[in-house]
Amino acid sequence: MRLHLFFLILLAGSTCFAVNYSGPIGHREAFLANAGGGMAESPGNVLLNPAGLGFRQNKESSLTVSGNAISRQEFNVSQYAVDPEEMSIRPLLAAGIYPTNYGTMAIFISNPTSFKIYGGSSSSESGVNIKTLLRVDYEELAAGMTWAREIHPHFSWGVSAGIGVETQKSYGYALASQTGVTAVTSFSLTEQKTVSLFIVPGVLFKATDHWNVGLSMKALADLSSSATTMRFRTNSSSPTTVEELNNSYDPNGTSPLSFRLGQEFIFSANHDVYLDLIYQGASSSYNANNEKFLTDEIWSGALGYRNSFSNDVETLWGYSYARSGSADSNSLTAGVALERRNNEFIFGLYYLSSVPREADTGGFNSYGVMFSSNVEY
Repeated sequence: MRLHLFFLILLAGSTCFAVNYSGPIGHREAFLANAGGGMAESPGNVLLNPAGLGFRQNKESSLTVSGNAISRQEFNVSQYAVDPEEMSIRPLLAAGIYPTNYGTMAIFISNPTSFKIYGGSSSSESGVNIKTLLRVDYEELAAGMTWAREIHPHFSWGVSAGIGVETQKSYGYALASQTGVTAVTSFSLTEQKTVSLFIVPGVLFKATDHWNVGLSMKALADLSSSATTMRFRTNSSSPTTVEELNNSYDPNGTSPLSFRLGQEFIFSANHDVYLDLIYQGASSSYNANNEKFLTDEIWSGALGYRNSFSNDVETLWGYSYARSGSADSNSLTAGVALERRNNEFIFGLYYLSSVPREADTGGFNSYGVMFSSNVEY
């Protein structure tokens, strides 16, 4: 039960293609702890605020690819030994940007969240030994298009829309026994898949030469949602009889709305500060027993800083904090950007920590190496 609650809380913070992300995402934004709602002319605008592409002045097409070159996750759950995820390579964003006479168009695909967890526990209660094993595979994918246009030298709008796919597979095994007797054995498998239509409209206002303000939101509409749970069980009273249960259900209840207010403060040509405030509303879901679970609303903030040493080298720094009813999350990022003509390559590190507020739930740490490249042609 404790591990079940832990995973429920973990997944609640990563609703498919939300404006609020639990890990690094984007191009420059990934190295600024996902700050960038007020940033103009970044490939990551397609995720955080598409209106930023409306101010794109370069008439060349570009291709952006970013990802985690190496990532690792460590999960801490009371009474469970949870193995960390193996080192992996994962794309965060691939985007092609194409300027036209009527605005800027982009196509993109993103993999905001992906993890595989293996865990188990062993305990004894009233003379009964209980052993459990659990594996969870979770994946999010999103693909779509962006259109943005400058309405006025100080104002632009844009919208991203597409399809998000969220999949999860959970495998569980439990054994209850006493000395010399196997009382109960059980195995369960749950497969879940949700396909959603998402839309992210946004506006960006250049209030002054040194201050940009952006506002974006995200809305989801489920196209399909399904889950299947299979359970197999035997007990000592009838060890040769397998009790089998198959149950299909709709796991999704309501999807949250998300809002992002982003600001960019331009102190000079070499120094920028980015400050974002993000709100994600509450949502609900159902389990195989048709029990309704409510997820908390989430408030988060992100602070990023850019420092240019020369025309070719910049450093990017970021910190973000997220607060929900069940956990507090902190993220630190850092990167070095190398520029040559209009091409850019960024290399850096990230660290993400989630600390639970309840004693019977678990937290996690995630850290790794990131990269992002943007090539114009």
